[in-house]
Amino acid sequence: MNNKLEVIGIDHGWSMMKTISQVFVTGVKEITTTPALFGDVLEYEGKFYKVGTVRQ
Repeated sequence: MNNKLEVIGIDHGWSMMKTISQVFVTGVKEITTTPALFGDVLEYEGKFYKVGTVRQ
């Protein structure tokens, strides 16, 4: 077992997630139809969600 502890600092306030090297939108929105493109799309329990949309 590896006992090394790694701490990752983030700021997840309002509508943006911020790490030391990235900033991205945190919104997730359900898509009611099968998407034509699956970039940034999550499928969960038969439903599709677009990740990185505006704050919900």
